[in-house]
Parts: sequence; structure tokens; C-alpha cells
Amino acid sequence: TPPHLKWAETLHHLLSDSDGVELFKEYLDKESGGCPEVDFWFACEGLRQKDALQLPSVIKVIYKKFVRPDKIKCIDKPTRQDISDKINRKEQDSTIFDTAQAEVEVYMKNVTYPAFLNSDFYVQYVQNYGDSPK
Repeated sequence: TPPHLKWAETLHHLLSDSDGVELFKEYLDKESGGCPEVDFWFACEGLRQKDALQLPSVIKVIYKKFVRPDKIKCIDKPTRQDISDKINRKEQDSTIFDTAQAEVEVYMKNVTYPAFLNSDFYVQYVQNYGDSPK
């Protein structure tokens, strides 16, 4: 199965393929002027790769860039408050954004990913390869 057809099977197939991510982000930029949800999701994935010394500074950057400014609307207020409280109490580990990341993933899975798969943008990409999605 060509990678671009596997993208239609699950969100994780799409997110695990660099070309798929690039096309998804291009679509989101075109449709909504940005893709902070995708960037946040990958930032959370990257956070898990950091060692204990790097965690506080990386957490601070992710918080300031995505969570604090309310840039990602699909993160619930209680989740934002919980993250803020943990940062204030210096309870900063690689799982601090797990709930927020899960909320973002549900949003992508239910809203932006299906819209992408049904878009002319994706369909034309697939047609350029002479294949058709399921």
C-alpha cells in the first residue's frame, strides 16, 4: 500500500509519515491559517525524549507557545489550569501535557483529520499518484 493511501487508515499512519505530516500541515495552513494542534502534538512527543535536566525549559517553551496564550482552543480550561498549577508547584515531568495532548488528538481525529481526508487537497494529491482512497 502506498504511504499516501495508508494516511487514510488512521491519524497515526498520517502522523508517522513525514510527507503526510507536511501535506496535513499545508492543508491546515491553507484552511485555517495554521496548525498549532499538530505542532503541539509533536512538541509533546518530543518532550518524552528529553532528559530530566532539559524538561523544565522545554515545558516552559511549550506552555508559553501553545497552552498559556489559549492558542489551541480544543484544550479544556480545567486541563490548562492543571498544567499551570503543576508548573507553579514545580511538578514538571514528561507527562505534564498528556491530558492536553489527548484532547488535541481527539480534536484532530474527529475534526481536522476527516476534513483533510475529504478535502480536494488530499484527493488531488492521491489522484496525482493514480490511486484512489478507500
